[in-house]
Amino acid sequence: MRRARIATIAMLAFALSLPACASSGSAADGDRTGTAADDQTRLTSGEIQAAGLPNAYELVNRLRRAWLRRDAITGNEVRVYENNREIGAADVLRRIPSVEIAELRYYDSDAATARWGNAVESSVIEVVRQ
Repeated sequence: MRRARIATIAMLAFALSLPACASSGSAADGDRTGTAADDQTRLTSGEIQAAGLPNAYELVNRLRRAWLRRDAITGNEVRVYENNREIGAADVLRRIPSVEIAELRYYDSDAATARWGNAVESSVIEVVRQ
């Protein structure tokens, strides 16, 4: 009789814990998909506005400094693209006011080559204006 009670209590406790596990699992699943702030390949308009920095270079330098490093595969300096064309090296970001930026995106050399073709031999920062 006592074993039956213990088994029943254990089964009941297990059954009651399932919904809690399911709900906490869902939250964890949401965390795994990541938020925009967790995405290290983008700077969103919200992040850009919250930073309050004057230009695109300052945004990248403070919020995603790794984007400014030489490409790990090619060793080349990062290039900047806008409207699907190259506009220069990282220093051109200094001329782009942050209030004009909707989003900044980073592509490593493989992703940049896949997007813009074999002529791209470095990582790319893409500027998306508002």
